[in-house]
Amino acid sequence: WLVVAATSNRCVNAAISREAKKEVALVNVVDQPSLGNFISPAVFRKVRTVVAVSTDGKDPKLSRDLKNFLTQRWPDFLTFRKHLQKNILDRDSDPAR
Repeated sequence: WLVVAATSNRCVNAAISREAKKEVALVNVVDQPSLGNFISPAVFRKVRTVVAVSTDGKDPKLSRDLKNFLTQRWPDFLTFRKHLQKNILDRDSDPAR
């Protein structure tokens, strides 16, 4: 009921997609999303957050690399966000502005 076509041969991937659809299966063709009926983004989870990255099948490696980059930099992002929020709150509470 679930098929992932990920060969290096586009013709084989297309044939897999056709056969899977005949069987009414969910099919993902990793580098040709138009041949499938679902996508599988690169996903990472942190406390109360889910981030999904997709290049619409154009560059799965980029999706993976971007997800890995975001995963590694997540603590930096949270620090930046906290700093930004503090500056905005400080600015908004300053009656001289």
